[in-house]
Amino acid sequence: MGKKRKKLPGTVDKVIKPVVPSEPEKAQIEIEGADDLYREIRIENTLTDEHGEEVRLKQGAQVDVSIEADTDATLKKSKSPNWISAPHRHTNSKDPLPCGFLISAPRKIRDHLWKLRDLTAQNSRPALLPKIPMPRNLPLPMG
Repeated sequence: MGKKRKKLPGTVDKVIKPVVPSEPEKAQIEIEGADDLYREIRIENTLTDEHGEEVRLKQGAQVDVSIEADTDATLKKSKSPNWISAPHRHTNSKDPLPCGFLISAPRKIRDHLWKLRDLTAQNSRPALLPKIPMPRNLPLPMG
């Protein structure tokens, strides 16, 4: 059984000394390309070199973070619809779905908003769908 791998570049942002001497020193690593809220991880600052000696990371060191999974723990990536991968500009100013909100919205909300949009285009709104106030002036996602 094979393994699937991904390597991400990172930088040791800080070396954190333990508050209690019995606790290990930690290295905070900032992972490039990760979402803002999940960019940093903290690990015990102990590595083993090629001679079996214990070493530690320095602040500012460039590192590679490897993700590895068994083949049976992975799924083939499906192609996403065009409206997710390439946001379009809405030509109708009354369109209730600004594309920045649509792309970042959870799937359940996004599906509900698409139904609402289609019903609005037909000028009918059944009682089953509540009127949802839509946010204004949302920034478009970058990248």
